[in-house]
Amino acid sequence: MSTKLVLPILFALLFVSCEVDPFEETSGKTLDVGSLSKMKAPHTCKDEEHWVEAADGTIYWDENATSQDTTKPGETYLGEAVILFNGSVNEKPGTENNLFGEDAKLAKAKVYGPSGTNDIKNYDGFTMGSDNKKFGAIADGRYQFNYDDRGKSGKLQSHWAVENRGNIPALNGYNPNPNASTNREFKNGIFIHTSNKNGFAGTYNNGKNGISEGCLLIVPSIYDTEGISINNGWDQFNQQLQGVKEGTLQVIRK
Repeated sequence: MSTKLVLPILFALLFVSCEVDPFEETSGKTLDVGSLSKMKAPHTCKDEEHWVEAADGTIYWDENATSQDTTKPGETYLGEAVILFNGSVNEKPGTENNLFGEDAKLAKAKVYGPSGTNDIKNYDGFTMGSDNKKFGAIADGRYQFNYDDRGKSGKLQSHWAVENRGNIPALNGYNPNPNASTNREFKNGIFIHTSNKNGFAGTYNNGKNGISEGCLLIVPSIYDTEGISINNGWDQFNQQLQGVKEGTLQVIRK
């Protein structure tokens, strides 16, 4: 293959996220996202204070922990922020593949933010993808998340990458995604992002693509007619994590 062909292909693969992240809009659906996902303002976390996990599994704010070396014996250093997804393999969107739809079964996401013990918020989330039988999902486990300066491509923007876009074990050890370009035991290009602004999280392009093909979702933010937020959603998630460079992500399904 000539150099003229190789370079464009490599360049295209480099910018793929969530395995395939097409730019097409769904028919009748608007792929919209708040600009808050681009914000990276300083936070108030002190350099000498981070989250740790005690021997009994309790997560707490340690005034002296900045690394595993400065964490108490028998405890685990988690970092300046922690995201916990507690879900189920039976998660599903509600009516019309909407996260806000009737009979939706969602995960719960708890975020331990960079400002300490008073910076803990709960969100509704989703871990099983738009069609997990077709696209698969990431396995339960503990991972690192990081602020990715370049950010996820496509209209559903995000800067919160998992394992630096690298390989993550697939649920049940197999990635069925026909769009995948990696070893079938893994998924890659995974981000935390949101659904369509109206909550739609299903497939499109005649089922060839999904809003999530393995990425983790936080529900969109909802506002009343006066512009006041009535839930913790994607905008609040980004506000809470402003300035965070990296932290710990854990996915648990029961």
